[in-house]
Amino acid sequence: WAACVFSALCAGEETILWVHTVASGLVVLGALRFNIVELSQLHQFFVWCSVHAEWREAARGDVRLLMDACRLAFARAPTKPSATQQQVSETLRGMGLSVEDEARCPTSGYSIDMLVADDAQGGAWAVEFDGPRHFLSSRAPTGATLLKRRHLHLLGHSLVSVPYWEWDACKGPVEREQYLRLKLGTCGPSAAQGDV
Repeated sequence: WAACVFSALCAGEETILWVHTVASGLVVLGALRFNIVELSQLHQFFVWCSVHAEWREAARGDVRLLMDACRLAFARAPTKPSATQQQVSETLRGMGLSVEDEARCPTSGYSIDMLVADDAQGGAWAVEFDGPRHFLSSRAPTGATLLKRRHLHLLGHSLVSVPYWEWDACKGPVEREQYLRLKLGTCGPSAAQGDV
C-alpha cells in the first residue's frame, strides 16, 4: 500500500529505480510470504505500475509470477452488493440502459459495481455506488476509494460515483432517475463500450 501511494506522489528517474528495487525485493521474498490481503495490496502497486509505461518496464523481469499471484488474490475478493447498490442498478435498467453488475476489469482486476452501456447512443460508464465505508467522517473519500478511482480513470473508464448521501436524498423513483441522468450526462460515456 505504501509503495503504491509513494509511486503516486513521485516522478522521474528516481521513481523508476525505486519501482525496480521494490519489484526485485518482492520477487526475492516470493508470493508464499504474503497473505491474501497483502497480495491484494501489492496487486494495486502493480496496477499503478501498469498504467505508466516507464514503471511497467521497471516492474518486469522475474516479477511475473508474483504479479499473477497478486492478481489472483485480488480478483478472488468476494463482492457483496448492498440493497442500495442493487436499487441503483435496477433504476439504471429502468432507464433502458444495459447493466452488468460486479463487472471485473480484465486489466486491473477491480470489480466495478455496475458497468452501464447505452446501446442506443453508444458508450459506457463504470458506476460505483459509494456507501459509508468509502468515506471518512468528513465525507472525503478514503485512500482506497481514491486509488481505485484513479486506476479506473487512468485505464480509460468514464467513472461515475454515486455517494450514498446523494442517493438517500432522492425522493422516489422519478427523482432517482433524474439524479442518475444528470450524473451520467455530466461524466459523458467512454468510447470503449463494454471494454472493461
